[in-house]
Amino acid sequence: MKSFMCLVSFTCLLYLSGCNTQTYEAVEVFQIDLLELSDQSKAYDQSGYKIVNSITTTSETRNMLKADIKAIEDHFDPNGNYVKTVILHSKSTLNKLNDTLTDHQREEILDQPSTIFFEEEFNEAERELVKARVMEFIDRLPTN
Repeated sequence: MKSFMCLVSFTCLLYLSGCNTQTYEAVEVFQIDLLELSDQSKAYDQSGYKIVNSITTTSETRNMLKADIKAIEDHFDPNGNYVKTVILHSKSTLNKLNDTLTDHQREEILDQPSTIFFEEEFNEAERELVKARVMEFIDRLPTN
């Protein structure tokens, strides 16, 4: 009986070690230049910039890697004139056993600036404000 219990315990331990999930969440606010390839010079020229509020969640087990990106992106031209807002929700899953990738994306275009921007590092209260703002827009996205 004792050896049976050891076998069951060992089997459970092996199973649980494969199910151990590591999850990481990043809430970010940043500005990034948009670049466009020029036909004449074959170089990249700045075509504007975007301000982004995002929540990126990644989780990994021994057999699976998942990424979930929720973002609000306000796009501007090179002169700082507002162009559009993109609300984006992207989910991807990589099955490591059979090396298959599945993804699903929802997106909506808005016509009013919607991000929150901080010039410097933001504190925990501001982080929660950004997270709530992103979730407010993601929750309004139509489901496919």
